[in-house]
Amino acid sequence: MNYKTKILTIVLIFIYLFICAVVVSVAQDTTLNVTGHVIDETTGNPVTNHLVLVTVTGSGFYEDHEFYTNDAGYYGNNLIPAPGQGIVSALTIDCIGEEHAQEEYFSPNNNTFVFDFEICNDSIPQGDCQAYFEYTVDSLPTGGYLAQFVDMSIGDPTNWFWEFGDGELSEEQNPEHIYYEQGIYLVCLTIMGDSTNCYDVFCEEVIIGGGGNDCEANFYYEPDSLNEITVNFFDNSSGMITNRFWDFGDGTFSEETNPVHIFPGPGSYLVCLSIFSDTLGFYCYDTYCLDV
Repeated sequence: MNYKTKILTIVLIFIYLFICAVVVSVAQDTTLNVTGHVIDETTGNPVTNHLVLVTVTGSGFYEDHEFYTNDAGYYGNNLIPAPGQGIVSALTIDCIGEEHAQEEYFSPNNNTFVFDFEICNDSIPQGDCQAYFEYTVDSLPTGGYLAQFVDMSIGDPTNWFWEFGDGELSEEQNPEHIYYEQGIYLVCLTIMGDSTNCYDVFCEEVIIGGGGNDCEANFYYEPDSLNEITVNFFDNSSGMITNRFWDFGDGTFSEETNPVHIFPGPGSYLVCLSIFSDTLGFYCYDTYCLDV
């Protein structure tokens, strides 16, 4: 083997190792650092012991994390497990039951997020009670899904108020509710006591039917005929999709449906398309990756 051949061999080995490192880096799981501050929109004071729901989705992954604000109104964690890329969201409920939500896309190089909220605070002291519930879901032979909710609250509540996330309500302690469409519903239980200062609200996302896999990510691409580093990407996914997240493998991203991307130079790049849906009655998440 002559000198030039040896040099070429070494260069090819280094290129191969570099590509492998990029593939591993993009595909590996990551951890997220999600924190935030919840304050009273009127007084500016911290809202303490208040629930914030952080949800991580992507690459067939779905996980909720519940946080309660501390005495200074802060919540969060710097070791939230997550796949290589996807969406992280934070949601909380104010004193009149209105949702406040924020979301961002994450990747191995973008994993630190701050979600702050300014909300109206509960005007009634929480006292010595804490709202909580559990539930089961069964398919009905006639269609739809029967959800059975069980009040597991602590304290001496005398009144219960349920919001099932589909516009329906109940004042029973342990209600049953029929959902007619698959989806993710935010169910909230508010408890109160007539003879005490008991007041608390607990909310949880309830998954009805399906498994989050009612769609399939896919795409194809066509290089530009006049510029080899310009590539046209075309979403070929199936399902009802509301969000798309492209990771081009070179540290850049896009949320367009059919993006045109200019790569920094010739080479092989692992391009991933993640799709999501947050439409009630149809929800999904999936990721498809391809060497370009």
